[in-house]
Amino acid sequence: MHEELYEKTVKDENCPRPGNCDGLMVAKMNKLVWDVMSPQTRSNDKKMQQIATSIVKAGIFLTKIMTKLVANEQDKSETERETNFGQLQ
Repeated sequence: MHEELYEKTVKDENCPRPGNCDGLMVAKMNKLVWDVMSPQTRSNDKKMQQIATSIVKAGIFLTKIMTKLVANEQDKSETERETNFGQLQ
């Protein structure tokens, strides 16, 4: 996913990050541990961080989409109930 599209999706005020997903973020490496690691281990860790970042981005996007789908279903159900109630009168 392009960074611009990601930023637009994540920063969209109409659909902010769900409140129950505050922990959905990439873990940061402790600076002291990072300084002790070998260059090969750092390289491998950096690659894993990039993978984790992609997974988190996808998780945020999917969570936002699911939130929108649930809201649309609830609106649809409410509209159907109102329509059915109007037909009964």
